[in-house]
Amino acid sequence: MHFPSNYQVAEFGCGAGANLWIAQEVSAGSYIGLDIQPAQLNKAEQTAQMLGLCNTEFKLCNAEKSGLADSSVDAAFARLVLIHLPNPKTMLQEMIRVVRPGGRLIIHEPYDATYYTGPDKFNLMKCFRARNTLAYGNGRGSPEIAVNLFPVLSSLKISEVVVSPHVINANGKSDGIRCKNLLENIIGLIEPVSAELIAQSKITPEEWKSAQQEAGIVTAYTFHTQTLWKATAQVT
Repeated sequence: MHFPSNYQVAEFGCGAGANLWIAQEVSAGSYIGLDIQPAQLNKAEQTAQMLGLCNTEFKLCNAEKSGLADSSVDAAFARLVLIHLPNPKTMLQEMIRVVRPGGRLIIHEPYDATYYTGPDKFNLMKCFRARNTLAYGNGRGSPEIAVNLFPVLSSLKISEVVVSPHVINANGKSDGIRCKNLLENIIGLIEPVSAELIAQSKITPEEWKSAQQEAGIVTAYTFHTQTLWKATAQVT
């Protein structure tokens, strides 16, 4: 995925600035990072300053009501955001509203049901599944949005909808560092809610401790797989 250097790009749910490569790529254009969490925006702004970026703007807002003008950017991008929303179509409609006709919509969403680490990571997987139920259950999110991107996008006023899966694999034998990073990422997702999961008896303290230990051990037999769904469309 690449953007022309003169593009104006809005990232919905920019977080702490993991995708500031976009701002670097649109060096003759501009990048607008949108997020609902002030702490994340502060980190993103600090990172942009450290990178010497002068074409960035950060805006505290609800992604479903960005406050950006109609048809004001060339592309809208969101990565790992829709899964957290009970009604992702509302944000998609907002993204479409701010993109000029002929501009691009780019969406990346994980399908957490495809995440698996093994063969000896039972407690890590149990804690991860419990975290997902807490995060997205009872209408708090949309865990199936990745595999429903095509019908959802096709129902909106856009054209040239293309959706494809991107499978991420790593194993301890040939790619130990990457495999370890992916396991640490799973721990990073669980950790903020670990106390709540234990308090609700979804996991035990022993299982959480074991999960952290399992994530720190990568052998030649360790493997991890997950699928990210990528979608692109043109705004009409």
